[in-house]
Amino acid sequence: AQSKLMPTFIIELANGCVGYIPTEEAFLGGGYETDLARSSKLIPKAGEMVVQKSIELLNL
Repeated sequence: AQSKLMPTFIIELANGCVGYIPTEEAFLGGGYETDLARSSKLIPKAGEMVVQKSIELLNL
């Protein structure tokens, strides 16, 4: 609803596997998906940062 481009579709699990971006709530719950490992150095707000930047780029 925040994109000026309608319709806007979110596509996931396409063209390779870069990694999992957990929600901030998932970080609070812990677990292997959110542990800081060599393959994942994300902060809890990473998912929201991706969403906000995507909206910004869509609306240029």
